[in-house]
Amino acid sequence: MSITKNCLPREMTIFHKIGETDGVATYHKTYIKNVRLDERLAVNQNNTGEKTLETFRAFIDLKSSIATDGQNRQTYISSEIFQTLSSSEREEYWTVCEGDYVFPLILSAEDAAKSVTILKNKMRVFTVNSFSVQYDSHGIHHLEVSGRGKLLE
Repeated sequence: MSITKNCLPREMTIFHKIGETDGVATYHKTYIKNVRLDERLAVNQNNTGEKTLETFRAFIDLKSSIATDGQNRQTYISSEIFQTLSSSEREEYWTVCEGDYVFPLILSAEDAAKSVTILKNKMRVFTVNSFSVQYDSHGIHHLEVSGRGKLLE
């Protein structure tokens, strides 16, 4: 049984790192609609005072959520398999793993064409810290992705 769409009102953009060219990282972008995205502000106390940190947790139901490259629908596969595909084969699939970037919205075409470094400086962005696949009796039920945002000073 999939998660109902009433529980999945959010959207997000995932930048999955696929490599580097001349020292510049290259990313595979995926836009996902119908996601449950919980955002929290955490406070850590230490000897020098308090530091705040944004965290997130996303629940992606593979039946109810819609993943696209902006035009064509994509199917989830593991990051290990994704890395073995050619660039043309990757157009049909999406993946996520630790170290990827998540923007809690669907980026405009103008913003999607910008580098991740520029986007990180002007928008809210999260870094994926953990990723897990949740199974049921019919295979993958949903994906749980969590991580942290920028340290807020």
